[in-house]
Amino acid sequence: MKTILADISMVCRYGREILRGVYKYARPVKPWLFDSLLSRGGSRWLKDPNTVGLISSRRPREYKAIARKHHLAVVGVGRWAPTSEFAGLPYVDVDPMAAGEMAAEYFIERGFQHFAMFDWDKVGRPGIFPPSYRGKAFVSALQRRGLSCSVFDPRKRYPPCGKPVPGIISYDEQIRRWLGNLPRPLALFAANDSLAQWICGVCWAVGFHIPEEIAVLGMDDDDMFCSMAYPHLSSIQI
Repeated sequence: MKTILADISMVCRYGREILRGVYKYARPVKPWLFDSLLSRGGSRWLKDPNTVGLISSRRPREYKAIARKHHLAVVGVGRWAPTSEFAGLPYVDVDPMAAGEMAAEYFIERGFQHFAMFDWDKVGRPGIFPPSYRGKAFVSALQRRGLSCSVFDPRKRYPPCGKPVPGIISYDEQIRRWLGNLPRPLALFAANDSLAQWICGVCWAVGFHIPEEIAVLGMDDDDMFCSMAYPHLSSIQI
C-alpha cells in the first residue's frame, strides 16, 4: 500500500485538524496509508519505495533534495509554509484574511473601541518565529475600518504601570506593562489559543480582569488551551 507521511505536530488541535481534513478528503479517493514521520523513525522513511508523499509543517531543509531524488510529492502546511525553505512547493493554511476579519467583527459587534494583538513572531527573539499572518490580518481589518491596534513588541521598553508584581518573570512583566498602558476596555486577539492562554495567565497573575477590563480571543478552538485559561477562553474554530 502506498504511504503518505506527515511531519506535523499533533500536540495542538491545529495540526490534528489539518490531518483530519486530509484524511477525510483522501479516504474515498485513494487507499493510501497515512503515518507519522516521527513514529516511523525519521526522514529515512522518505526513501522507502512505498512512500509517495510528505505533508510537512516544519522546515524541511533535507526534504526537497530527498523528494526530488525519490520523486515524492511534498506539500507544506501552516505558518512555516510561505517561508523561503518551502519556496517552489505547494502549501496550504487557514485563510488569514478570513481569520482577521472574523476576529475584528467579533470585537466590533460587541462595541469595543480599543484593540491589541499578540502573535508568534512577537514572542522571544524577533525572527525566530515567522508571523502567523492571522495577527497581521486582524490589524489590517481594523485599519480598513479606521481603527488602530496596539501590537506587542518585545524589543520595546514599555513604561512602568501600577505597583511592581513580586516574582513575575521579566517577559511577563513586559506584557504586563504593555497591557497596563493601554486604554480599557481592551479587545485582544491572540494568533492562537496557546498565546491567548498565556495572556490570560499574565492577566490573572497581575490582577487584570477578564473579560471586564481585557477581552481575549484566541484561534484554533483547542480544547486543552481553552479549558486551561481562566475564565474559559473564547476562540475562533478553524
